[in-house]
Amino acid sequence: DFCHPRPSQPTAPAMRLSATLVLAGSAAPPAFQRLPTGATTPKGWLLKQLVLQAEGLSGHLSQFWDDIQDSIWIGGKADGDLHERAPYWLNGFVPLAYLLKNANITELDGMAGIYKQTAACAALEKAFPDCKDIPAVRPLDQVDQYVSYIMAHQSNTTGWLGPDDQPAGGDQYWGPSNVLQSL
Repeated sequence: DFCHPRPSQPTAPAMRLSATLVLAGSAAPPAFQRLPTGATTPKGWLLKQLVLQAEGLSGHLSQFWDDIQDSIWIGGKADGDLHERAPYWLNGFVPLAYLLKNANITELDGMAGIYKQTAACAALEKAFPDCKDIPAVRPLDQVDQYVSYIMAHQSNTTGWLGPDDQPAGGDQYWGPSNVLQSL
């Protein structure tokens, strides 16, 4: 979580809550408050690392790994027995996409291994006749594809998110818990 110090003059409801907490025997009121979504923008070294992550495995996983690309979470047939691979990916990729958006980065050059495509093959046709375009990485589009599908396919009767084919006993909550964290 990204936090910032509390205002020096707490509001009346905050003072009542603080007094209630202290009277109830708890520790002092928290020294930090949650920042609203979108309040932070990565810069410098951190932004470079986030771009590397999006240009690398995180940004391309949905383009080649069946357990993400054809996940049961988006109507496919893959994703292992516990259906947790796409949820784990989403849990990291959703914050990555929104941090990049806060830095005004919504599209990154396509990558294949160590090769970054900075120009379309049409512009390189004479020098590289066998050139094949590598898809650009659009993190928010990927997030939207997965989250929109998951939310649109919520169970009308139970409210369950995602596949509901796990035996009772607790294992069935692991994948959905990661999806909920990503939301």
